[in-house]
Amino acid sequence: MLALLHRINLVLLLALGVLCAFQWHTEKSARSRIGGLVKAQADLAHQLSEATESLKATREDLDAFRTQILALKSQTDEQAATIRQQHARIGKLEGSETSLNRQLAHWKQAVEEYRAAIQKRDEQIATLVQQRDQYYEANKTSIERANTAIATLNDLNQKYSQIVTLYNNLVAQTQAQTPPPADTKGG
Repeated sequence: MLALLHRINLVLLLALGVLCAFQWHTEKSARSRIGGLVKAQADLAHQLSEATESLKATREDLDAFRTQILALKSQTDEQAATIRQQHARIGKLEGSETSLNRQLAHWKQAVEEYRAAIQKRDEQIATLVQQRDQYYEANKTSIERANTAIATLNDLNQKYSQIVTLYNNLVAQTQAQTPPPADTKGG
């Protein structure tokens, strides 16, 4: 009987040893997986942080670009209002003398050039809007095109200043050639 107990004890010890080895192996494997998952989590967190920063920078660039487009639109509206005012003044000057008609034709030509420049600028604004949509794909190309549009806008402003100067000269000449109205009050 004692031999049987020793054999059972030996079998139970061997079973305990196998169970301990299995437990040790399972815990070692679990620690490896946990370590891998922690490392993967850190890598994903780093990638997420980088993507978030990149997205934030892109959004800031896009907001700045939208602001520039709105400013260009505002300037276009102001210049369109100025053009409408100048057309009203042209209507008043059409009744002037024949000598002013040559100057008026010259001024109209300048206005047409200005209209062409406005149309060109409007096309460039449309190009800028299209570039905004392509901004994510070609950042440098979009910035260069925007700089070109700004340079063209500066040229338009210079042409506008020339037109205003011509107009002021025309008004001054009209006033100089038109006699002052006679005093109609009896006194």
